Amino acid sequence: MTRIMTRNIFFKFSLMSTSLLLLGQACVTNIGSRDGGIFKSENFGDSWAQKTLIRTEKNRSVTISGANIFKIAFDPKNTKTIYAGTREGGMYVSFDSAEHWIPLLANRGDVRGIAVDPKNSQIIYASLNQQIYKTIDGAKTWKLLFSESRGEAILDLQIDPDNSNILYAGINDGQVIKSVDSGVSWKLVANLESQVREILISQADPKIIYVATLQKGIFKTYNAGSDWQSLRKSLDEFDGALNFGD
Repeated sequence: MTRIMTRNIFFKFSLMSTSLLLLGQACVTNIGSRDGGIFKSENFGDSWAQKTLIRTEKNRSVTISGANIFKIAFDPKNTKTIYAGTREGGMYVSFDSAEHWIPLLANRGDVRGIAVDPKNSQIIYASLNQQIYKTIDGAKTWKLLFSESRGEAILDLQIDPDNSNILYAGINDGQVIKSVDSGVSWKLVANLESQVREILISQADPKIIYVATLQKGIFKTYNAGSDWQSLRKSLDEFDGALNFGD
């Protein structure tokens, strides 16, 4: 479970069990209790409310309360706009702080990585299964940028906060790839030999990047991916610190 805070508002993601995903989609008619989707707190986590509504029709609510949420991303210029990536159900967007959700790339697969251009909120990148897509019109239309030729899933996407032409993507088998031309071309910058779980870029110095892996701890680069060092020694004293999960 992951918490993300914007000002004094927290969002909590709840993963449902596999047995509740047999519908194969994130958009379900909410009959009975559903414990997935997105939860919101406006009092620093003291209480939570589920925020999953898409629309109401025939006295019933259509929601994403049956969704496994893999990823969210806030519009850096307007935190009321939130993007959510789901397991098997594609991607959703809310323009009103999670009160309502609109399907994007609906029911097309897993969206695990979402990155919004910090300089232009109309530009958004999303990883859909083994592919990376881009929109330049605020998610109205999407263009395929990259397909992972070996069939490995792309698990995270990040944009350099100073230069939005530079992107990083983390792949299921431990590779980290980089683009310096807004996703047109990509090159390998690391092979960490363990599933990439998350990429974090320093806001103060974007050449400093951390990559958390499933089984080998955290790696760090000081020079935008040219060289990497393992932080394993500083983590060894903590049980489970080498196994990074959501």
